[in-house]
Amino acid sequence: MINVKPLLEWVRQNGEAKAVERLLMKSLPELLKFGIKIKLNELENMSEIAIPEELFYKLSKIAEDIVGKKYV
Repeated sequence: MINVKPLLEWVRQNGEAKAVERLLMKSLPELLKFGIKIKLNELENMSEIAIPEELFYKLSKIAEDIVGKKYV
């Protein structure tokens, strides 16, 4: 399991205003496939969001496409 919170924070800092929302919408089918529900209004209060490694890499690819930069 990998904490996806740093990736979401990176998208928020480097993407346009609704980048995190776009990431969550584009990855919704994958998130649901793994039984993961992330609500925007809960993101700031959560210190960690653990997801399977396979899902993390899919989300990071979508995030890079949205932001236009490589996530490091």
